[in-house]
Amino acid sequence: MGDDQDKNSTNSAQQKAAIDLARQKVLQTFKTEPENYTDVETPAAKAVPDNVTTPNNDQAVPAAQPVPANYNQNQASSPAVPNISAKEWKKYHSAWQDYYRKYYEEYYVDAVQKTASTLAKQQTSANSEKVAIPTAEEEETDKKETFDKLRDRISHRTSDSARKFRKSRHFIPIVSGLVVMLIFIFLQYNRLFFAVAKAYVVPGGTDTTITELDPTVTAAVGPDPKLIIPKINVQVPIIFGIGNDYSSQMAGMAKGVTQFAIPGANALPGQVGNLAISGHSSNDVFDPGDYKFIFARLSQLTNGDIIYVNYKSVRYTYAVVRQTTVDPTNVQALVFPTDKPMLTLITCMPVGTARYRLLVTAEQIDPEPGSAKPSGDDSQKVKPASLPSNSPTLLQRFVDWITKLFSH
Repeated sequence: MGDDQDKNSTNSAQQKAAIDLARQKVLQTFKTEPENYTDVETPAAKAVPDNVTTPNNDQAVPAAQPVPANYNQNQASSPAVPNISAKEWKKYHSAWQDYYRKYYEEYYVDAVQKTASTLAKQQTSANSEKVAIPTAEEEETDKKETFDKLRDRISHRTSDSARKFRKSRHFIPIVSGLVVMLIFIFLQYNRLFFAVAKAYVVPGGTDTTITELDPTVTAAVGPDPKLIIPKINVQVPIIFGIGNDYSSQMAGMAKGVTQFAIPGANALPGQVGNLAISGHSSNDVFDPGDYKFIFARLSQLTNGDIIYVNYKSVRYTYAVVRQTTVDPTNVQALVFPTDKPMLTLITCMPVGTARYRLLVTAEQIDPEPGSAKPSGDDSQKVKPASLPSNSPTLLQRFVDWITKLFSH
């Protein structure tokens, strides 16, 4: 570094000396001055351009043009223009051209030498450096270290975020609101979730598989009334002899399925007329009973499917003839003219709601329908306003409670 500075200082001194020598040579050219020449300092930078035509050797430089009368410049401030011969002017011009030529030649030669020296040093430095090629083990080690650093960084950031989240109290209202909303949704629609699971995971609420029986074979039947539907794996007790009001039906369906007897549809098994039996397709999971989803698959029955009813130690066999969906208030749909023993199963549809009622109607095929007895007197029965239903949802119960509260 010191050698470069000394070299630069030496070059600057040499250039200065060259400039001084050129100036002395130019001045020597004009050692003999004309008599009328006034020593005026002439700027050296303003050399005569090449396109200026110099006078011949025998011609004198024309005198300066007279200054107009209206020219206001202070004449005392304008220096006198010397009367120089053409020969001297040409020598002056040539001397300055030669000076600038030599000056720029030395300047560019010096610049080229410096650039070449710098490039040589850089090349020497690049050649002296050895490029280290990592081995396979070193590359594997670098990858492992990089992976470990990245994993540690992610783990650290995750821990910091979790810690800040736990310390923050802004999320508590949000989480509380979500919890309350989830609880409400579960209480309101739990019957829908459980009905799907009960209907398709454990059909009919029983672990046994029921097969169709041969109606031509007489077999001993127990005294307990039962409804058996092999296709949807249903085997459930039947509750006879209860009222057709809402409370009686809900209490009976907690123990199985119930007879829904109304005027015009009050027949018992083996009697001419319609035997109406109701059961839940889905009910609130918190309601009592083991048969809240017993009719969840009732809509899968089609014409010709077999249904059995055990009643007073006799098995009655029915075949499905039609399926109907009606409004909950269409109680009259259970009443129709017939000269055969008929069976109608009632449940809510769609599963998880009480929007409609599904009626699956079947006719008795065994024992022989011709031997059936007429149904008893039903004049004492009162027709209810609607068909049996599921229990009310949480929202319905809240509305009923508010209605009762303000009605008192």
